[in-house]
Amino acid sequence: MIRLDNEAIEVLVVGRNSAHGYHVGTEIIGTKGSIQIRMSLQWDEVVLLSNKGIVQKSCNGFLDRFEQAYLNKAGEFIRCILESRKLGVKVDDSAEAT
Repeated sequence: MIRLDNEAIEVLVVGRNSAHGYHVGTEIIGTKGSIQIRMSLQWDEVVLLSNKGIVQKSCNGFLDRFEQAYLNKAGEFIRCILESRKLGVKVDDSAEAT
């Protein structure tokens, strides 16, 4: 729980696990409304509706969702080593983005 400069109260909840699969999202709730910001949980646009409820396929983890991003990151790291150059981003960049 954080008190902001304008005296508003912020509650930050961060989780690492999701029973249904990989999930990234943000929900901002205010006194006059709310907004949800999240990535689609679906692999495709298929949704099964039956007497047992609604079923959607979800990603199981980081590698399912971000495999190509990890490959790109690893490739750039290896190129930096081979070319004796530094990465273009620094640790502080990640912290600031977060």
